[in-house]
Amino acid sequence: MWAYVPRTTVAAMGDSLLQQQLDEVRALLLRTRELFGAHPVAPPEIIPPDPETPN
Repeated sequence: MWAYVPRTTVAAMGDSLLQQQLDEVRALLLRTRELFGAHPVAPPEIIPPDPETPN
């Protein structure tokens, strides 16, 4: 018993969800920049293993 939903409504709902997710990502990026700055330092290329950690 499915109700007919016009295709434009489904597309609009999808667009709305994508826009909401995009807004969330932008907010997270803004918060990250507030915490770490616009150009955070790159991680070291080689991280030596911890000598106390068993293999």
